[in-house]
Amino acid sequence: GNRPWGGARGSKNLTMRNILLVLCVMLGVRGASGQAYLGSVAPTEGSALGGYTLTVSGANFTVGSSLFSCRLACGGDSLVAAAAPPTDPAELLCALGGWNWAACNATVTVLEAGAPVAGMDDTMTWTTAWSAMDQTFVSVVGGTPIVILGAGFDSGASYKCVFSEIDSQFADSEAPATVLSSKKVQCVSPSFPAGGTVELSVEKAGGGGRPEDPR
Repeated sequence: GNRPWGGARGSKNLTMRNILLVLCVMLGVRGASGQAYLGSVAPTEGSALGGYTLTVSGANFTVGSSLFSCRLACGGDSLVAAAAPPTDPAELLCALGGWNWAACNATVTVLEAGAPVAGMDDTMTWTTAWSAMDQTFVSVVGGTPIVILGAGFDSGASYKCVFSEIDSQFADSEAPATVLSSKKVQCVSPSFPAGGTVELSVEKAGGGGRPEDPR
């Protein structure tokens, strides 16, 4: 009447105990390692003008350490931004300056003393933006060169300037824009028979979207 040791019931219980022991050991080893770990970043999209903070969520960031930084890279172009000494081991804050190349989908890597930390790299999209222009008055007969300042302009893309006459029944006028650098495009104003105030915007030709005007 006695159930022999090692029967079906005993084998099942022994197997479950082994699995639980393995899981506990694995969890214990990972928790004890203390290795910094990248989880995700926010925002996932931002103006190439910079001037805002990238928040990195992760684990085991050494509180008070000045060794962390964020690297954003597109192909051979990269920006490294120092992280503020963490006050929370699960969060890093990197102040982003301007992106000096064409807008792109950048890979974000967290560095500790120059070496990548563990975890999957995340991405952030740099978007083209413009912030100022070098003219406030143009001739009613047209022909005034206008340089638009910004960031993220792509020399391989086509842009246009759109002029909208305020309080006028005339349709919008367009002029092709020439990319001078990732931070400048230039166009020449058309004529404005009615005079008055004109609103200028910059658009990607072919319906590619309008660069952000953060002013």
